[in-house]
Amino acid sequence: MLLARTILPWTCEWLLHYELWLITGRWAGSGEDHTVSPADEDAESER
Repeated sequence: MLLARTILPWTCEWLLHYELWLITGRWAGSGEDHTVSPADEDAESER
């Protein structure tokens, strides 16, 4: 299998979901729920 038909499309899709998660705090892809908890937001704001 060529990388262009396997790894690259998967990586592009994952990066899209990751960028959306950073903006919204809600994981739109499949798998585990990666919502940002209030404690995580507080820890991030202290940095």
